[in-house]
Amino acid sequence: ICQTLVAQPVEYFVSPSGNPTNSGSATSPWPSVGFALANATGGDLITLLPGTYAEPVVVELSGTAGQPTVIRSQRKWEAIILGSPTHGIYVADGVTNVVIDGLQVVSAAIDGVKVGSYATVRNCWIHHSGRQGVSAHRTRGTMLERNLIEHNGTDPVFDHGIYLSGTNAIVRGNVIRWNQRYGCQFYADAPASTAECQFYNNLVYGNRNALTVWSAAGQTNYVFNNTLWSDRYVLGGNGGILCASNNILLGPGVRRIFNAENGAEIRADYNLISATGRRHGPHDVMVVQSGLVNPDRGLFWLRADSPAR
Repeated sequence: ICQTLVAQPVEYFVSPSGNPTNSGSATSPWPSVGFALANATGGDLITLLPGTYAEPVVVELSGTAGQPTVIRSQRKWEAIILGSPTHGIYVADGVTNVVIDGLQVVSAAIDGVKVGSYATVRNCWIHHSGRQGVSAHRTRGTMLERNLIEHNGTDPVFDHGIYLSGTNAIVRGNVIRWNQRYGCQFYADAPASTAECQFYNNLVYGNRNALTVWSAAGQTNYVFNNTLWSDRYVLGGNGGILCASNNILLGPGVRRIFNAENGAEIRADYNLISATGRRHGPHDVMVVQSGLVNPDRGLFWLRADSPAR
């Protein structure tokens, strides 16, 4: 019987107080993520001990679908990537199957985190980036989950909390707030134009606009189970087909709940919509009072009398 042996991932530890002559263990950490990446192989696990890391992280080690390269904080948000002059964390072009987990990324000059195909960014706090909070361009299989993405961008037209294009992306369970333009923008960019992407279980508020999905004609994307709040545009489709269901879509004095451009088809139903909007599906519920606890203070829980129940 022939048996294929799979190399097990090695875990290395880094600390701002580490030393290059150390072994890379938890009690003898290396001095930086860059040093660890230079000595690790694809599929290894790099754990950051609490502290402030004042240099950008550039990842050039691809993992595999079953064994990704993992860069994680030992304790959530206590490993801080601070003040990078470029991207805070940059997964180099062509590098795939990388997981970024639990880091705090602060004040990157460009994007907080920029990733490639089959990358996962989870449990991170990404804030005060110069451009995007998270970006992923022309990728496949991007996963963004359970992140807090806030206060990113300086340009009120081009900078967003999340800015991505590609196929089969999943954006779920994030809080996306107070970013310059859109909380999230999916954009069309051939050959990986946005298609079969899913945006669900997210809370988006305090951005100039909430969410827009650009896609080529005939391609379909899905938005469901979200709370999207905006004073301007809540949910936009630009080209393609956008399926939207079971969302809470609200905002005081909002200009437009649904906004379809360039031949976009929005197939929406079972949403709770501000009375200033326009019903799309026969089961949409239009309300004056949403029954949210206190949106002005970021309290988006549902009261017992909320029609969203």
